[in-house]
This record gives sequence, structure tokens and C-alpha cells, in this order.
Amino acid sequence: MKEPKKIAYVGGPDLSLRIPFIKALASNGYDIIALGSDKVEENKFGKHSIPYQLYSLNRRFNPINEIKALFTLRNIFKREKFIIVHAFDTKPTILARIAAAWAGIPIIIGTIPGLGSLFSEENLLNKILRKIYIFAQMIACKVSNMTIFQNQDDRDFFISRRITDISKAIIIKGSGIDTKRFSSENANAKDVQKTKKELCLKNDLVISMIARLVKYKGVKEYLEAASLLKNKYPKISFLLVGPQDETLAAFSLKEVSKYSKIVKYLGPRNDIQEILFLSDIVVLPSYYREGIPRVLLEAASMEKPIVTTNLPGCKEIVEDGKNGFLIPPKNVNALAEAIEKFILNKGLRKEMGILSRRKAIKEFSLAIVFKETQNLYSGLLKSARH
Repeated sequence: MKEPKKIAYVGGPDLSLRIPFIKALASNGYDIIALGSDKVEENKFGKHSIPYQLYSLNRRFNPINEIKALFTLRNIFKREKFIIVHAFDTKPTILARIAAAWAGIPIIIGTIPGLGSLFSEENLLNKILRKIYIFAQMIACKVSNMTIFQNQDDRDFFISRRITDISKAIIIKGSGIDTKRFSSENANAKDVQKTKKELCLKNDLVISMIARLVKYKGVKEYLEAASLLKNKYPKISFLLVGPQDETLAAFSLKEVSKYSKIVKYLGPRNDIQEILFLSDIVVLPSYYREGIPRVLLEAASMEKPIVTTNLPGCKEIVEDGKNGFLIPPKNVNALAEAIEKFILNKGLRKEMGILSRRKAIKEFSLAIVFKETQNLYSGLLKSARH
């Protein structure tokens, strides 16, 4: 009789991005239950026959809601008797790990998805919240068997601040990208033409930025760089794709609308694969402390040259001058100049796009990340038995 391997995957409103990974685990004998904070996500998991349980979680700091989430998670963990609780995203990596320890879960893991907006800008509020975050992560890491980081910088930060011990900190680069699905060869021609027609794209160059409307993602810098370039290259189509944000770091629709004659804002979309296929250049001028930006993984897998910032997470995907360009954060002129290099050189776009895909397959594929995670689970399960 096989030993049961019941796992809780706990995240926030975008936990469904991990569905391909969860399905891979399920096919290897793991019993997975997803715990998320978005009712809409429930339908996405349902389509793949993955059990999903809802708990309340706000993006903004709210002590009352945090305490409520802590109790809710603890009760779920005690009832379901998980062997492993694996938490993702900023708040769940704190709340779910503490709740799991409280519930007596044998194996507790947290994946740090970058340090986020708290470490993106210096102001009084961020300094206060940063201290709270560090203290809370110290507790969460202490009660955990392992903390996973997506890049070396974040791991070094946690270790240097003694938030976690070096023996309980490893790097796994993201949640893996399905390089077969995100492939130019596998793009559905009818779906591509449908998106192209809807967006009124002809055969002109297309430049895309895909991100939540958060100022730390570099939305304003992208809009301003597009303004500089549109004057010189009027036929280029600039796209901005992504949902609005409700946090204090939100970049307003009112501000975006000022650039409506320059950049097409498309809102949240379900055809990201098609938009990436139609894009000639993908841009993410983020100064948000990313873990591994998923959109850049998808763009790389789709053979796209990339312009992004020389910051943790982003620089893991782009090697400057090889598969894209790394620029300083908050630098509109540098962003415009890097984009223009690609505008003027089709061969360079093609060459760097090919290298992007090679890098995605070699370092970030679903198979690689799955193997590393499964090895971690197996090792921790073996230790728990002893």
C-alpha cells in the first residue's frame, strides 16, 4: 500500500497559474487540494478536476482579515490532515505556514515570489510594513522545513538578515513554463487571426507590455517611452495588457487614458499566448522586486526578444545583449533606446528571440522545475518518516 501524499497548495488570487504544475504532481501520485482567495479561480480548477477551497484574503494590509485567514487556514489544515502544506505569494507564505505549524502539519514549505512593492520604494509606510514583513517571515521560516526562493538575490537577503537559516533555503526558478504550449509553432492560427483582427493590428511592428497596473511594474516609464518612439515610428503598435490594481501602488486608468492615442490599453485578457505571438518585442520595465516574472518566461518561450530592468528576477531571464537588453530602473530614455535597437534591426530580434527560447527550455521548463520540486518533497518525506 502506497503512503498517502496529501498536499495543500495555498496561494492568492492567481494560484491558477500553477495548474499545469499541480496536474503534473497529481499524475505522479500526489493528492492535491488548492486553497485560494478568489472565487473566479474555483471554476478554473474545476475544469481540471482539482479540488479548490476558498478562504478570505485581501491584498492590502488588514490585521483583522489576516487573523481571520489564519484561523480559517488552521481549521482547514486540521480537518484535511495534510502531509505537506506548500504556500505561495507574499501573504500566504506567512499566514499559511504559521497556520500549518499551529495545526501540526509535518512538512511546511514556502515559496517566496520576490520581495514585492515593500522593497521597491523608500517611504515611511513601506519602512514600517517592511519591519512587520521581516518579523512575520522570521516566524514563518522558523516553523518551516524549507523556504524556496526564485532568485539568488532574495535568498541572500533572507540569509543576511537572518530571516531564515542557510540550511533551510534553496532556489527553484519559478513554477515552470510549459514550453510546448508557449511555442510559436503551437500557436493556433485561427485564434491568432481572431486576436489580430480584434486589435486592428496590420503588419506593423507590435510592442507589448503585460502586467498589472502597478506603478512599480514600470507602467508610466513604458507609456512615456512609447510616446518618444511613436513620434519617430508612427506605424508601430504599442500594447498594454493587464488588470487594474486595488493596492496603494495602483497606476490609475485615468493616467493610462492620457496615452490612449499612443498605447492601446487592453485590460485583462485570456489570449496572452496569441498576443505574445503577435508581439515583436516584449517589455517589462519593472522596479517591483520580482521573483521570476512569469510573463517574461512566457515571452522567452515564445521566442521573443525582451527589454527589462537589471533587477532581481528580471535579470534571471534576460542576459544583457544575448536574448534581450537590461536597463536601469525608472529610466525612460534607456528604455526607449533599447526598444529602438530592436525596432531598427529585424535580424537582432530574430537572433535574440531564438536564444530566449533556448534559455526558457534549458532553465525554466516545467519538467526541470517539477523534478527539482519532486526531489525536495521526496527528501522531506523521507526525513519525516525517520
